[in-house]
Amino acid sequence: MDQAKYFGYSGERVKGLIFCSRIEEARELSRKFNEHGWRTMALSGADSEEERARAIERLTMDVQSEDDDYLDYLITVDIFSEGTDIVEVNQVIMLRPTQSPIVFIQQLGRGLRKAEGKEYVVILDFIGNYKNNFMIPIALSGDRSYNKDNIRRYLREKTDLEKFQV
Repeated sequence: MDQAKYFGYSGERVKGLIFCSRIEEARELSRKFNEHGWRTMALSGADSEEERARAIERLTMDVQSEDDDYLDYLITVDIFSEGTDIVEVNQVIMLRPTQSPIVFIQQLGRGLRKAEGKEYVVILDFIGNYKNNFMIPIALSGDRSYNKDNIRRYLREKTDLEKFQV
């Protein structure tokens, strides 16, 4: 929670997705966040499409709306990694390990869509999933030359993302 506050978000308020491994973990995390004043909801594949759609609506709603039922975070287990388009997401927190670079990129992509009032997305990868995907350091480097010597350097230095100019 402290890191989420520290790194912040782009926009008027946080509209975040948190990826977890287990339903129990998501529920407990939601409870803890709610105790600290955040508005969150845990969701999994066990929840109906209607429940998911309503949760997305609550996440993306304007705080100044008449309905004070908005959410700050959706805490998910095995859903929203792909095929879900929530352009307003301005913070993604990864608490779920994955060996799959495809799943990692899909989770990362949940926040990368452009939206009005959002200049950037904050990605907090507490697990270090980026280390399992050699394309991440290359993508974050900003180098579009695809020079083989640069790529080799990025691969050697991939665990130290602070070296990259973003």
